[in-house]
Amino acid sequence: MDPTIFLVVGAQVLAVGIALAAFGPAVIRRVPGANNWVIFGRTLAIVAGIVLLAVPFVGGATPMSGATNPNAATVTSIQNGAELYQATCARCHGVDGKGGGVDAGTTPVTPPSLVDHAAAHPDGDLFYWIQNGLPGGMPAWGSQLTDSQIWDIVNYLRSIEKR
Repeated sequence: MDPTIFLVVGAQVLAVGIALAAFGPAVIRRVPGANNWVIFGRTLAIVAGIVLLAVPFVGGATPMSGATNPNAATVTSIQNGAELYQATCARCHGVDGKGGGVDAGTTPVTPPSLVDHAAAHPDGDLFYWIQNGLPGGMPAWGSQLTDSQIWDIVNYLRSIEKR
């Protein structure tokens, strides 16, 4: 999912919270019994807005989140990525990228289907995770693969992902 959606929606929800803070006293004066609802709504909107605004900056973001793949998604790059994927990733993520590879049950975290999961992350995050690994069982491939090879794998993942 595009992180800018969180920024846009977060800003709108925060604006609603600020409006409730500004106009809440007038509503409370005119509507008997609205005090708790205005306070609840204002608090909820402000907290939700701040959380939504923070989403792109925490969680799955990596130092490479904004990186653009320098390797064009050519047939050659995708074929190279497919070969590298089979040699390095398929044992856990499955030969078809749908998970359930022969080693999938050997890690604390079950390797996800990359067909389903890759689309939720930018190229830079995929590169970073392939290069550096992830807690729970995904090994770091940065010492065995060049940057160009990792980008080819990213191109391959883009070619098999559900959109």
